[in-house]
Amino acid sequence: MNANVGGGNINYGFEMSEFNDKESNMSPCGSPQVMNEPTRDGAEMSNAQLTTNQAQMNLYSPLVDAFSLLSAGKHLLNTDQSEDDFSSLHGIRVLSMFWIILLHTHLYMITAMDNYFEAFKRSTSFLYQILTNGDVAVDTFFLMSGILVTYWTIKRLQTRGNCGDWWFWTRFYLHRWWRLAPLYGFVILIACTLLIRMAKGPLYALPQMTLDMCKRNWWTNLLFINNFYPTEGQEKCLSWSWYLAVDVQCYIVSPLFILLLHTRKRLGIALVLAAIAGSIVLTGLLSAHYGLPVTAFGRPSKNTTDAAVDYIYEKPWTRCPPFLLGMLLGYTFTCMKTRKLKINMAVVVANWFISAALMLAVLFGLYDHYQNPGAQHNEAVKAIYNACHRCAWSIGVAWIAFACETGNGGAVELFLKWRAWKPLSRVSYVVYILHPALLLVYYSTRPVTMHYDDWPMLYNYAGILVFSYLVCTLLYLAVELPLYRIVKTVPFTMNILTARGPARPRTIAPSTLILCPCHNEVIIKCAQIKNNAALRVLSL
Repeated sequence: MNANVGGGNINYGFEMSEFNDKESNMSPCGSPQVMNEPTRDGAEMSNAQLTTNQAQMNLYSPLVDAFSLLSAGKHLLNTDQSEDDFSSLHGIRVLSMFWIILLHTHLYMITAMDNYFEAFKRSTSFLYQILTNGDVAVDTFFLMSGILVTYWTIKRLQTRGNCGDWWFWTRFYLHRWWRLAPLYGFVILIACTLLIRMAKGPLYALPQMTLDMCKRNWWTNLLFINNFYPTEGQEKCLSWSWYLAVDVQCYIVSPLFILLLHTRKRLGIALVLAAIAGSIVLTGLLSAHYGLPVTAFGRPSKNTTDAAVDYIYEKPWTRCPPFLLGMLLGYTFTCMKTRKLKINMAVVVANWFISAALMLAVLFGLYDHYQNPGAQHNEAVKAIYNACHRCAWSIGVAWIAFACETGNGGAVELFLKWRAWKPLSRVSYVVYILHPALLLVYYSTRPVTMHYDDWPMLYNYAGILVFSYLVCTLLYLAVELPLYRIVKTVPFTMNILTARGPARPRTIAPSTLILCPCHNEVIIKCAQIKNNAALRVLSL
């Protein structure tokens, strides 16, 4: 059994595999040795009983392996790619995370610099538009989330041949919560205990504020409602984690679209497109009504509080278009018999041109706007930009992913499918939720302010990037991966999240033991399991 996590596959410590007599004579490691279990008298005992406790010992053996740093390290560094793996998404995910860290490095430095006005002037230059409008990197993550949840869920529904029962969809939600919440809570614990002890500089009040907020409102994060409550940004625990709340909320409603795409193709596509259009219109109306700026980091242009920005920045009904576009792309992949698709070269070139134009327009289209910050800008134009720019960016990224996965990406495909991206991609989740806390500690421990300049800032960013990935890799190996493996090795949690329903205790009566010497495996052919299934216990 395999599960796709962060774009990669995790192999469970044990698996149920189909078994028949024909396969019993064909082993990947050579001819297997078939043995009958002997009795104490040396006679054959073909109907010997394995007790429930003995079977559980075999099932629990991978539990120890779940906490093995050696095993976790091998998994982290494994760069093998399967046919169902979205290889280009690894590169897109890592580059987007680099971009987000660069943006946060500049934002969090504002409180620790001595030439704020000089930095503000530079932020209006042409190249700095990459930072000023860099929040669209988060929309790339929404797009990828929509692709993966739709593709893998529909694939499982196609395997089952139905729309899934109540237990299937219960596991659908429990699996997501377990994937995110335990590590999320652990990071909150670190922020409230360990990191706060490390911040002892003049700006000690910044991490102390995070500690106070997390003591009161940590539960809103674990319920993924922190983008709704508390309403004031300064009251939120790990304020940058609003993305997780929006992502989970989109995930909660995704089965409605997935089931229609799976059963009623045209109706499902129409509903997704209607939801995208409705979100765009709503975002434009909210932007015009509250006079919101065309950047997430500015201030409202009318007499409103900073919380007005939340109406379009942290709410699922305004941030869902990239996720919905990802769902359409994920569904498209499920309809393809093979990933490789030959497209007319003129069409490919035109699509690349359109994609590049959309993304460049989003990044640099506001250059003239920032050159005249005091001028009165058309409210309608600002509302249209706020309503459409995230969707435009997502369309551009969606084409890049589609072209690279279908063999039409050229040099971009080779770069994004570089195997070295895969290990970095696996730790993206922990990097996202932890690196801002590391930035807070870093800036709060400085005894003097920092002077903003291009090259020192680039040097500063390089160190923060490397240090963040090193710390988060250790946390991935020690916490995130073991926690996820537990749910696949402990029988009770396995039944909750991976089985078709609660399993009943049974006594397994093997009729034959088959040894596979080169893999050190024992396959137990179980007479009491339907369809001649076999329970394979690895590394006994």
